[in-house]
This record gives sequence, structure tokens and C-alpha cells, in this order.
Amino acid sequence: RIVYPLDSVFCVILLAAMQGKTSCTEIAEFWHQCRPLLSKTFPNFPDEEISHDTVRRITMIIGKDKNAALIERFVEMLHSRLSHPVIAVDGQVVRASRNSSQHSPYVLNIMDADNELILAQQVIGEKNNEITHASKLIDTLDIRGAIVTADALNTQTEFAAKIIAEKADYCLALKANQDLTYEQVRGFFELGTHEYKTARPSVTDQGGKITKRKTRVLPGTLLPEEILNKWVGLDEGSIVEAVTDTVKKKNGEILGPQVRYYTSSLRYDAPNVEQVLHRAIRQHWAIENKGHWALDMAFNQDRLQCTNAQYLAGRTLLNKIALNFTTKIQTRLEEATGKEAPSKPVIRARLNKIEDMLVAMNDCIRI
Repeated sequence: RIVYPLDSVFCVILLAAMQGKTSCTEIAEFWHQCRPLLSKTFPNFPDEEISHDTVRRITMIIGKDKNAALIERFVEMLHSRLSHPVIAVDGQVVRASRNSSQHSPYVLNIMDADNELILAQQVIGEKNNEITHASKLIDTLDIRGAIVTADALNTQTEFAAKIIAEKADYCLALKANQDLTYEQVRGFFELGTHEYKTARPSVTDQGGKITKRKTRVLPGTLLPEEILNKWVGLDEGSIVEAVTDTVKKKNGEILGPQVRYYTSSLRYDAPNVEQVLHRAIRQHWAIENKGHWALDMAFNQDRLQCTNAQYLAGRTLLNKIALNFTTKIQTRLEEATGKEAPSKPVIRARLNKIEDMLVAMNDCIRI
């Protein structure tokens, strides 16, 4: 029997992921092709080859529940904590890993939207199970002073209370799952009888579209007492309307407007509360655009065919660590050049040599 040091195998799997090689067979081939250089880089590196079955077993070990904190150790090395970060919570479906009942598993993710780093994950069953896991997962993190954002599924009174207990604030989307609160909040903005705090609109011009985003804020005290009694922090907080107008540049076609409503524990009388909420709502989409999309496109996560929960947890966890390193490399390049960094595929092409990749990864680590 061959004994493989776990730390060496882990590093090889991570380096392979950085180059987009995420299947067990690809990682075993990467081990074979790069073993001479890896032997020089890592002390006591095994002289033997590794099989795809061994890679799979080790990935399953990494995916055990007790190893879920592994991502936190790497985040600590890469993280630059801001005073009021936006922490986004959302689930991501792994489409190719349907079980016998044709249900695809979800991975609940928590992201620092400002640093664009995934902080934690939890593999769950169906999407509705996010509700029970979100509070538990947020409990593993230090979110003091943060603004936690989530979609309507996680707009639950228990989740809001948990965020307040952790000395953070929430900004949670409202839809029909909170029918009474949703109708009340929408009604106050549609009536137009109150004076709003209005954020400066933000305009983006990309993809052949011009998008204008507006945010209006009212005090939470407008809501009935029965609602305020349910939502901790809302009595001094805010209710929010976010409107998105989009125009196609080619033909002037108007798309929208899209109107969304939120509840927030951010104090209505706080300085520039409208601008803070405008930013928090916009930043929430980083978990979709910079997190979930990148995992699917750069790490083939949506094509991962797997019914073993431990392997799925290990594979998605390793993908996120590789994504965090790639994001940090982009940040370092922007800091060094003052220009927008290349995309993740371009960075991967530039760092196709392991020596260059190791140097870039080492430069990201915060001492």
C-alpha cells in the first residue's frame, strides 16, 4: 500500500483546479505530468503515481463535515476585513448531480461581496432546505458590523433575529412568501404620500444595455405593530424600494422597470442610509455574478455528476478555495497596475506554469 501525505495531495488538487482540471482523471494526469516539478517544490512528495480512485477518496475525506472549516483557514490568509462588509447568502444548484428522484442538490454559499471571497458553504438537499441551514452556517462566521443580504427564500424572522444577535444588520428581499409584510411595504411606496430618502441613481453601460438603478427608503415605523413585533430591528430600521430600468442601445427598447422591495435593520436615521442600502442591494449580486457564475464557467461545477454527498462537498469546497485565490490574484494585479484585471480564464492561461502559479498564490497570502 502507498501512503500519500494529505497535504501534498491537497495542494496538487488545488493547483489542478486553478488550471481548470477538476475531474479525478484530470487531476491524476496532472499529478503524472507535473510530478518532477512537484517533487522539487514539496518536501517528501511521493515518488509513485496516483490513481483517479485515490483522488476521489481523498476528495471525499476533504468533504466530511468536520473539514468544512478548511475554507475558513484559507479565507483568513486572503481576507482584508472592511468596516461594514456586505455578506451575501444564496444557494447554488449543481444541475448535473440529480438523484434518483430527479432533484438536484444545492450548495448554500456565504460570500464577502466586497472582497469577492466565498466564506463558507454547506451542501443541502432541495432549495427549500436553505431556510434551516442559513442560520446555522452564519453562526460559524464573525459577521459583526456586516450587512447580511439574502434573497426572498431566506427572508425569515428567525434568520433576521440570528443576524441581529451576531451584532450585524440585515437587508432581506421581500416577495409573496411574506405576503402581509410584502403588501404593506409595497403599499407605502405605491401610495407616494411619504417623503423618501432617495439614493443617487447608478448607471451602467455594458452588454449593449444602459441600466439605471434607483433606491428609495422609508422608516420601518410606518409598518403595523404586528409586523414590527415579528421582525427584530425593524422598528428602528428601514423599508426599501429598488427600481431597475434597462434600455437596449441598439433599438431603444425599454426593459422593465423591475421593482423589488426589502426590509432592513439599518437605522433609518443613520447618515446616508439610502446610499448604504443602495450599495448593499447592488453588491448582493456579486454572489451570483462573481461567485456562482465563475464556479460554473471556470470550474465546471454545474456539470459535476455526483450523487455522493461527501465527494460533492469536497469538490465544491476545493473549487471555492481555487476561486478565492484566482479572485485575489486579480485584486493584486489591479492594485499593482491601477487597471482592471484580466478575466479568470486569461489569468489561468498566463499562469499555466506551476512555478508562476505558486508565486502568484504566495503573493496573495496575508502575513
